[in-house]
Amino acid sequence: MLSKIYIVNLASLRRIIVILFVCVIILAINGEIMASEPVGRIEEGVLKATVRIETSAGTLGTGFIISKPAGGDKRYFFLVTNKHLIGNYLLFDGKIESYYDFIKVFCYKKDGSIQEIEIPLKDKKGQINKLKVFPYPEPHIDIAIISIADDLEKICEPDKWSFDLSYLATNEILKKWNVNIGDQVFVLGYPYNIYSKSNNYPIAKSGYISSKIGEELIIMIPHKDENDKTVMRELKGKIILLDGTLVMGNSGGPVVLPRGR
Repeated sequence: MLSKIYIVNLASLRRIIVILFVCVIILAINGEIMASEPVGRIEEGVLKATVRIETSAGTLGTGFIISKPAGGDKRYFFLVTNKHLIGNYLLFDGKIESYYDFIKVFCYKKDGSIQEIEIPLKDKKGQINKLKVFPYPEPHIDIAIISIADDLEKICEPDKWSFDLSYLATNEILKKWNVNIGDQVFVLGYPYNIYSKSNNYPIAKSGYISSKIGEELIIMIPHKDENDKTVMRELKGKIILLDGTLVMGNSGGPVVLPRGR
């Protein structure tokens, strides 16, 4: 059983300063930590809930699996990732111009082996499946949720490798945990498609929270428009800044506070 945790999903990860919005979440260990347990490590369950993604367009990224009760012993399962991993998305205008046909997700079977699952994003008419794919409604928040309960029927015990929906945190929870400037975090993902050959584990890259939780910020960021011209885009809101080197492939992955924090 996993310790109770909180998770955060990254938006665009191409810059040294990573921008996160309050609607996303951060992962922190909750509950007592045994003195004999190693402090600062990331639990195996956290690693296995982080999955590698390949799109039908050949791009690469990361996601993580969350779940919620569906009555009885059943659960609903969802994949959290970025909009730009489900289609052609530009932060400049906040639009998804077109969606990919499918994404491939690499999950864990009961015996610990890796199962590749192809998840279709469109219906039989070739349109985006609105009962399955849920881009975040705010155009300039690069987050998407995909319902994957049916796709995970091939996995024997997906509930072991997912986070309950109740673990998702708000700014208020982060403040309660006294998360603040200077706290170390780890970004889990598959930079440049690097992963462990034996167990498909993600790579952990270190960084630091560099802004106060809940503070409203205005940030001007250069982006390419539809004509490939560099323009400035204003982002504002209760944004969390992270200081760390993140690259292609990290997109969509969780940011975690280490065990014992």
